[in-house]
Amino acid sequence: MKAQLLAKVSKPLLNKFNTTIERACLRRDAYLDHVFAHEANILKDEIQCRNSPEARIYLQNRLEDLERVPVNFSLSLTTIAAVNRACEDLNVIRDCFINRVLFLLQADINVIEIITGIEIRKYLPDILGDHDRDYLYAPLWGGGLSVVSEIVSSDPFQALRNAIDHFREQGNESVEPLHACLIIPEMFSKRPSGALALNCYLPDKHIPDSPAAKRAAEDLDELFGELTPGNPRALKPEKERKKAL
Repeated sequence: MKAQLLAKVSKPLLNKFNTTIERACLRRDAYLDHVFAHEANILKDEIQCRNSPEARIYLQNRLEDLERVPVNFSLSLTTIAAVNRACEDLNVIRDCFINRVLFLLQADINVIEIITGIEIRKYLPDILGDHDRDYLYAPLWGGGLSVVSEIVSSDPFQALRNAIDHFREQGNESVEPLHACLIIPEMFSKRPSGALALNCYLPDKHIPDSPAAKRAAEDLDELFGELTPGNPRALKPEKERKKAL
């Protein structure tokens, strides 16, 4: 049984997605029914804590910075329930979730490298091993349609998650799980404030003038304070500094 899920989606994102999905010979809502359910179910594994009330309000305001249009997605009741449950549990705005998934589905390798902070292309041979051309020959085993079916019904970001897992297993703890990777205005040449609305979770330190943001700024000041010319200790002659120690 199907029902309607209403969301307000970035118009440029929607137009590009509709063109791509048509070229792929897929029915948009049938495909997204699977994708939204999968990403909703994995959201808790990749985001460890709820948005604060302040972060939710800030993200809602950033959504207003996007040029959005209302869209009715025809989805199964199971998918809609999974999306609503995941968003409620983590205090995620549903429109942020929808827009983020559509954005990631269309992100190329350049964007992905910026978002994740890892040079995927540089280490691709290590990540792929001997499987870099498997996709060419997979149709020989079960036919071309079976390969297409497997691709569209599996994890839509499996390759990307495999790359992230590879780097985390190598001890790169700074590499975040996919939905924990922040998308911020500074990643884009025009620095659109609406880019923040492509996040499901936003740490409070990214909310301007919040206590967390002020604490982060104070920590930076303290960290770099001794390196600045205005620091009296930095101006002391070398002999005096040694004597003081």
